Amino acid sequence: MGERPNRNYAIGSEKNMRGRFVPFVQIRGRFGTEFGDEDGFSTSEQANFKAALHLIRILNARTKSRRKHGYERISGSHLSEALHDLGVTPTEFGILYGTTVERVLTWIDNAEDIPHPVRVMLEMFRVPGALEAARRATREAIEEKEETTDA
Repeated sequence: MGERPNRNYAIGSEKNMRGRFVPFVQIRGRFGTEFGDEDGFSTSEQANFKAALHLIRILNARTKSRRKHGYERISGSHLSEALHDLGVTPTEFGILYGTTVERVLTWIDNAEDIPHPVRVMLEMFRVPGALEAARRATREAIEEKEETTDA
């Protein structure tokens, strides 16, 4: 049997005990099950082609869904507009949410799905006094952390 490559995605084929070629797919270092005709293929090219088609199916099936747990994820433009309407910058929202501004910007750019709690926070911030309460609680948490690190 041949040596399997150590890459994120790889395809290949190996000779089985009958001298036929069996395709395989490797994803992120984890060897996938060999598949194909029970008897294998007569050439490595046929087996590699079958492996390539299988990898394409796997990668296409992994397309991110905008739905999770039955609700629709908000878009980056929705987040951007909501922050603008609330008068909150991406930096401030990152601090309030407990993440980095870089992550907030990846949400706005639609490079990463926006977690559902972001939608919930945006709605809650529309309640009179809620945004100020969140700012106050965050400011107090930061001050408490600074006091404990100074001691």
